Amino acid sequence: MKRRLFTLSLLTLLAFATITMLYVLSSRRSHHLNNFQRKFSDRPITFLTAIDIRFKYYHICGMVNGKTYLGNENSPFSINETDETASDIRPINILNNSNKAIFRGRIEIDSPLFYLIDRTTTTILSGKIGEWQAQNYMTNPLAPEDLAVPIAPHSFVIRTFQNNPSEYVLAKESKHSSSIKMVSGLLEKQIDGIFCTDGMLNFNSKQNVLVYVYYYRNQFLCMDTNLNLLYRGKTIDTTSRAKVNVVYLNSDSSRSYTGVPKIINIKSCLDHRHLFIYSNHKADNESQTSYDKWPVIDVYALKNGKYEYSFYLRENKDKRLRDFRVFNDTLIVISDHFLYFYKLNDP
Repeated sequence: MKRRLFTLSLLTLLAFATITMLYVLSSRRSHHLNNFQRKFSDRPITFLTAIDIRFKYYHICGMVNGKTYLGNENSPFSINETDETASDIRPINILNNSNKAIFRGRIEIDSPLFYLIDRTTTTILSGKIGEWQAQNYMTNPLAPEDLAVPIAPHSFVIRTFQNNPSEYVLAKESKHSSSIKMVSGLLEKQIDGIFCTDGMLNFNSKQNVLVYVYYYRNQFLCMDTNLNLLYRGKTIDTTSRAKVNVVYLNSDSSRSYTGVPKIINIKSCLDHRHLFIYSNHKADNESQTSYDKWPVIDVYALKNGKYEYSFYLRENKDKRLRDFRVFNDTLIVISDHFLYFYKLNDP
């Protein structure tokens, strides 16, 4: 009888130990699901101020002489001016001196000029900052651009569509030329060449380099202004393939996707030394509380793509960022209906 009780007790203890071990292993596996870690720098930024802009659908157009300009794609002929010492924004109306009707467009500032880019009609208007009069600048029906970045007074780098096969390509176009230079192979196709290569195009005028950051994978590429590849980089995230379920509708050029694809890199921008990426994945060494509360920015060296450090935006009232840009040592963030100013410190 005693031997039977001893055996039962031993089996109970072994069962309990097995369950405990499986729980611990499961817990560790769930906490290390993304398989990467972040290096958090001490005081990489200093909070300066925040302005209630009372509207959440602005984007950052640029900064000139300490003035920050905000645009709204649904009001293309209006721009707003502010700075870190102001308590409000000042609306400015842009006079349309062109023969083009633009109902939805994005404004980009490249001092001393501004550009109004209509993504649907391949039209670009331009004018001088301060005068705010938009003139006909460029129209290229051969290359409908959904992303366009000014790199010189008469040149743009764009993302457009290539036929046969139908996929995204990067291209360079000039105001004084009717042809464009398309460069195949820069954007690496994994599934369909459209959704799997979707991403963001950034330019830094001091270094004269462009960086394209993919939305759905841990990769980016750095190019010069002639679209020569300088290097391909990887973020610290481990998602190397886009997880997008593509559905072809009627032909190879008509497609959609099912479900919600997982975005890895939400927003990105450049300064003359760094690539900044607003990431969507929690690192293994982050607490769930911190990750849920604050947006995290990962920083990479622009010269070689090497990861350097990360930081939280702890003053933000909302975890989600709508836009952010870096100008010299100033980090500007739009989150909800607030505009935040931070000073970047050398880590």
